[in-house]
Amino acid sequence: SNIPFPAISSNPALAAAPRRNAHWSAYLGPTFSWLSLGGDFDGQHILINQQTGDVFAVPNFDSALGLGAVAGIRNPVDNGKIDLAFELNYQQASMNNSLNGVSNTDKATLHEFGVTWKSYFNADERLQPLLAIGFDIPWVKIPGGEISFPSLNIQDETFRGVGFHGGGGLSYFVLPQLSLEASV
Repeated sequence: SNIPFPAISSNPALAAAPRRNAHWSAYLGPTFSWLSLGGDFDGQHILINQQTGDVFAVPNFDSALGLGAVAGIRNPVDNGKIDLAFELNYQQASMNNSLNGVSNTDKATLHEFGVTWKSYFNADERLQPLLAIGFDIPWVKIPGGEISFPSLNIQDETFRGVGFHGGGGLSYFVLPQLSLEASV
C-alpha cells in the first residue's frame, strides 16, 4: 500500500566534483549524508483505512547514515567568479524504527531521489562557498508495517512523498579535478 507523506530532505554531505573549466563540465561522485525522518513519524500513531480496515504503522525512525551518488554538470558564468550547477542524486539508508516503544526487528529502508541547482561563488579559488535549492522524492519501506483485514495478512508498507530543500556549504578543491563538499 502507498501512503503519501510530507517533505523530507537532505543535501549530499561529501561529493567529488571537477575543478572549473572555461566551458561546462560533468562530474560524478559518492555522497554521505545524515538522514532523519520527523514530524508525524513519532512512533505514537497508526492509520486505519476506513473502507478496508487495514492498519498502517507510523513508526519513529532513528537517524542513519545515507549512502548514494551524485551526477551533475557545472558551467562558469560571470567572468569566472560564479559557476552554476545542476545535479541529480540518489541516497539510501537503513533505519531502526519503533512503534509505541516496541522496536521493529527489521530495519526500514529510506530512499531519496533529488534534483538540485547550485551556485558556486569564488569559482576560480580552491575554497568555494555555495548555495543550493532543489526538490526530493523520498520513499520509505517499513517491513511488516501493514496488517490487512479480514485476512490478517502482515506485509510491508511504503510511505511516499515530495519535498523541497535549500542550503549552503563549501566546496574545497583538494586537487584540480577533485573536490570535497560539505553542505547543510
